[in-house]
Amino acid sequence: MARQTIIRNICMGLFFFLSGVEYAVILPTLNGYLKTFDAEQAFLGIVMSSFSFSGLIAAPIYGKITDKTKSTKLCVIIGNGFEIVGNLLYVVSWNKYVVLGARLIAGIGSGVASSIFGMISRTTREDERTAVFSLFMSLRQIGLIVGPAFNLFLHSLDFKIGRVTVNEFTSPGLLMAVIWLLHTIILLVLYRDVEKKSQTSITQYSEISPGDNNRRRARTISIFGNHEPKTFVKEFLREEVIVCLTATFMVMFAQTGLETACTPMTLLFFNWNSLQNSYLFCGAAAVVVISFMVLGKLSKKYSDRSMMMCGCIGMVVCYATMTTYTFAYYMVDYSTTPIWVLPIFMITVVMLTTSVPFVWVPHAALFSKVTSRETQAFNQGIRIVAMGFGQILGPIWASSLVTRTGLPIMGFVDFLLILMLTVMSALSYKKLKPIQSRTAHDSISSATNNHEDEEARSDEDESRPLLKPKQPVSIN
Repeated sequence: MARQTIIRNICMGLFFFLSGVEYAVILPTLNGYLKTFDAEQAFLGIVMSSFSFSGLIAAPIYGKITDKTKSTKLCVIIGNGFEIVGNLLYVVSWNKYVVLGARLIAGIGSGVASSIFGMISRTTREDERTAVFSLFMSLRQIGLIVGPAFNLFLHSLDFKIGRVTVNEFTSPGLLMAVIWLLHTIILLVLYRDVEKKSQTSITQYSEISPGDNNRRRARTISIFGNHEPKTFVKEFLREEVIVCLTATFMVMFAQTGLETACTPMTLLFFNWNSLQNSYLFCGAAAVVVISFMVLGKLSKKYSDRSMMMCGCIGMVVCYATMTTYTFAYYMVDYSTTPIWVLPIFMITVVMLTTSVPFVWVPHAALFSKVTSRETQAFNQGIRIVAMGFGQILGPIWASSLVTRTGLPIMGFVDFLLILMLTVMSALSYKKLKPIQSRTAHDSISSATNNHEDEEARSDEDESRPLLKPKQPVSIN
């Protein structure tokens, strides 16, 4: 692997890792920070959603800029600038609305992930892309695991920089501002945009006509010609693209909803405290990372659509199990939680954390393979918009249903959504393959049919007499 390729992967991998770290250090203290400004509990959800909202708005814009300028470096530096400003504003906030604005500004920086995914799509081969996507996505999960370690020393900080107080609530913002600044310096010093020249992809197939060896002919079939720019309708309102975008929304809606409900569920069922929940989330993150690693290996042997179907089936079983045991818990008025709930709850957590990567990574890689290569960054921005809507609506939906009565409803609705996605994927299975594979197949089939037609005409010519027999003349 070339030196610049390694540097490029490290720099962009750091972005995803630091995104996970930011989530892990900001979230635990955000509620307490808002309480110091007498914010109501519902305001926490608004602040959390604001980060995702501004990110989904910014993602297509970053994508469009990257596709036009062909510079991922420029967009990531701009995104880091928003992260730095947002986190510094978080440190000096004087009321709850400033905290909201700080997270909105920082969220604009998170949207630059579309530019990075676009760069990956343009600079990797289709057979290796799924594994690369898996690696970069797993780095965010590793950041989620490592992030809580920073809280160990951030919790004890209490000093002033001029008139700014740095304590357990403001120190996460200061830490992330410094880290994003260091990442920007690394990009400026080491990273270089490597523009991979767009070449017409031509695949040659040697077609051997049946019959006498002396009559064998070889043909060259051009699979891709010059790509004409596609309209939004032609690009995104296609069956396979709609399935990928639906998977983005539904999986994120169901996953973030369950993540939001997980802590109240453990309180309802087992009366767990924050420490026990931390162990749960760390264990779940470790399982997700292992699942990403396994997925990267399997992607070399199995297609994206087959792994995606396996992940969908796993999620269907998970949510069906959750619906069943929460309904049973609702129907029987237990004075204390029965012992069988804990193992079933843990099994569903493991099933979900194992299955989600097998839907999440293949559909993201497949989306890059069924859309135009020239506009990959913008395309990934559209996918992030769908993901952002799931991130916003999922927690809002789930947070209102974490009760003995509401949990079966939440589980059943999530079950229906994932079942719908599974059925859609199954019905569209033949189209869920890269454009190159489908075009190659169509080109070969067309060339074969044309060749057979020529052979048939040739055979007819050979069997036709050189001189046509004279037609009898009728004499009236």
